[in-house]
Amino acid sequence: MSSAFIDFDDVNPFEGQNLRIFLDESRHFPVKYSSNIIDSLDSFNLWKSCSSFFEKLAPYINQYYIELKKLKDSESIQDSFYLNYSVNQIDIEALLISSFINFELGLYKEANQKKLGLSINELLKFSDKYFEDSQLKNQDDLKNQIKKFQESFGMELLEERFVDYLYDCLESHLKGYDFRSLDLDDFEHVGGPILLRS
Repeated sequence: MSSAFIDFDDVNPFEGQNLRIFLDESRHFPVKYSSNIIDSLDSFNLWKSCSSFFEKLAPYINQYYIELKKLKDSESIQDSFYLNYSVNQIDIEALLISSFINFELGLYKEANQKKLGLSINELLKFSDKYFEDSQLKNQDDLKNQIKKFQESFGMELLEERFVDYLYDCLESHLKGYDFRSLDLDDFEHVGGPILLRS
């Protein structure tokens, strides 16, 4: 399956941590899924479903990579623009999470808001809505918004599994933070969304 992807930079892999872990676990014997050895038909079917999803996701990841590379090569984006990423560290999960949060906040409806990243205040607004005590809340609402994002961005072919994938990305990158208590310097170490310097 890894042949479905562009040959990404090994030092700064673009495919994101969820796909990277899946590929790593799938390349070694015994094959694992979610850190568990595949030892039953049920676990094999879960692995197979995930593998099929990532194959469908591959063309989207490749296209995001191509577009990001164009921006980097033209110097339209630079390290100095961002608080928590260098340009070379930006991966598919950071792009999807940032795009989704901008979409969910309605920022893409505004003129000239096709930006690569979001402000700290925008992240705080999103976290107030969907996080409480450092854990996700309003899970059904969040999944409904992800579905709308999926449809708006032309990713219907990825089916329902995309909702679970992006939800997992949001949870793995953003849970555990009390964003309202963070100092400005702390946001430099927050993963997930790309944060713009103010």
